[in-house]
Amino acid sequence: MPQASQRKNPEEEAGTMPSSSDHVGSPRQGLAASDNAPPLPRFDSASMGLERHNPRLREVLPVIGILCVFALFAFMTWAHWGNLRVDCGREMYVPQELANGRLLYRDVWYPYGPLAPYWNALLFRLFGTSLYVLYASGLCITLAFALTFYAVSCRVSSAWVAFVAVMCFLMQAFHPGLFNYVLPYAYGSTLGSLLGLLTLLFLMRHTRRESGQNLFWAGTCAGLTLLTKWEFGLACYATLGAAILADLWLKKNRPEFVSNIKKALPGVLIPIIGYGVFVWKLSLTFFIRDSFSREFYVQWSRRQGFRFLPGETLRLIALLMLCFLVWMVVAQIIKWIIQSHIHPLLWFVLLASLLAALHLKWGAYFPLAIFYASRYFLAPKGMFWLAAAVLVRTALRAKKTEEPSRDLELFVLVFYALAVGIRILANVEMANYSIYYNTGLYLIFFLILWEMGFRMWRFPDERRRQAVSNVLIGLAGLGLMTAYYPWRVMPTAPFHSTRGLIYSKPDEAAMFPAVVQFMQLEKREGKTVLIVPEETSLYFFAGVEAPTRWYMIHPYILDPEWKEKEYIRGLEARKVDYILFSNRSNAEYGFPFFGIDYNQAVYQWIQDQFEITGEFGHFARETPENFAMLIYRRRGETSKPPELAIKMSRPATFDEPPLLR
Repeated sequence: MPQASQRKNPEEEAGTMPSSSDHVGSPRQGLAASDNAPPLPRFDSASMGLERHNPRLREVLPVIGILCVFALFAFMTWAHWGNLRVDCGREMYVPQELANGRLLYRDVWYPYGPLAPYWNALLFRLFGTSLYVLYASGLCITLAFALTFYAVSCRVSSAWVAFVAVMCFLMQAFHPGLFNYVLPYAYGSTLGSLLGLLTLLFLMRHTRRESGQNLFWAGTCAGLTLLTKWEFGLACYATLGAAILADLWLKKNRPEFVSNIKKALPGVLIPIIGYGVFVWKLSLTFFIRDSFSREFYVQWSRRQGFRFLPGETLRLIALLMLCFLVWMVVAQIIKWIIQSHIHPLLWFVLLASLLAALHLKWGAYFPLAIFYASRYFLAPKGMFWLAAAVLVRTALRAKKTEEPSRDLELFVLVFYALAVGIRILANVEMANYSIYYNTGLYLIFFLILWEMGFRMWRFPDERRRQAVSNVLIGLAGLGLMTAYYPWRVMPTAPFHSTRGLIYSKPDEAAMFPAVVQFMQLEKREGKTVLIVPEETSLYFFAGVEAPTRWYMIHPYILDPEWKEKEYIRGLEARKVDYILFSNRSNAEYGFPFFGIDYNQAVYQWIQDQFEITGEFGHFARETPENFAMLIYRRRGETSKPPELAIKMSRPATFDEPPLLR
């Protein structure tokens, strides 16, 4: 990495201003530059004249901006997070049962580590069982991640690049639907990503020899991460090991190497004790038998991007090169604008106004066009391979540098981004499952984009070179906001319950009150109700315990066949009275419909032991489906079947109950 410039301004020589080499917010040097390239300047408030008025203003302003955007997004998307029918229901129901004294894994099936559900169960015990408690938990995790991500980004970039990167994260975090950070498909993903980022921050502090027990805390956070989701924990320990080994490789100091291992080792006790308690209570055989099949992990991982196909990889790299070619053209246009002696901010305002006008004129078609363009130019899917190239370059530069701590810091960041991002290797995007694994890759993309703009044009005035880079980053951020702003596809129908408010699709919001009322009425009469195949949130809203530890049965959960038999025996033992059979499609797993494409034995048992007595909505197996449920009653039951008066044309109200008995 190039050394810091030896030239100092008069303030630096007088000792009244920190040198650029000591500035925390300076852009990372040498990501794609030659060994003899001049150092990159920093883009901070000192260059804008703000530091003369208040030295701390440059540190406070971006944080204030992050807090304001966080509050704005939380207000505009309030209660629009999550999905009533799928995995979010598990994240509601499992903590409820744990708060009631049930044991995870034995009494309640759960596919991830125990930290997240027990954390939310503790919050339920302290503040009551409510959706708002989950919202508060998710918002705290989101804000903590945003501030930590900003701190990490500022160590290798300018405050401007870090701010734009955090804005992109917040766009993802508050996106409505299943994949977000407030009410996500799995709190293990959000909590794991936060703990992983904290692990990275402590490791970066260690590489710069900053004060504190950084390795100890890095090991502690890594140990906690293993209790959330395994992929985050393994990525943390891989990065921890890489940082310690890289330190040994560069400095050849074996005593320090042994000392570093000892400092990080205590954190391993956390997952050993955490999982050891459950193994002691349930046995190792229980966990082995209870885990997903290998086929599920392979198929699901490949669908989410964890695959390496030579042809696909070459295509992704080619598209990545095309992406940077387009940005070079954009940089050339920016250069021409700057040379026209018109203030760049004015051009930026004009461009933003043009985009807003196009959006108003074309409505939803304009952001949709930006969205598809973003897949190639704003959020290229080949970013993983860009980060891999940066990792190799950084390692080689660190070996040649007398003081490699800065390069080692960048090496640790890029390694962690790759270790986490390998989960979405061929499918990096700013939506869906990818949002829990892509933040490091986006930061590296912005760093390369910033440096490309700075290196391309040799303006005599350094500020003009900075302006090109900063406008490039601003355009990238503006484009991503246009394509992915979270309130573009928000659900519109409110579902009010005693557990809180959540917005959903109109058919779901209309039917859920009736189903909840039915379950509560049957509970008061001592009846047992089972829901298949999913819709676990209904147990949560009704305050009803599922009659089996397998409260949801999408494909692969009851695989192999012996699990189906155990599932049926458990239901026979609990004497289930009613089964609510939904038309939920599991097309994302490759097996759409329960009873037809998977778990035929369970479906046959239902047909043999139960009979249809009614329905909620209009039941039809189709994709996409409008929410509907069949009501199955055990054969021989003498109680009067419910008479349903539910119309999809109007939602249920308290004045006219949708369920008439």
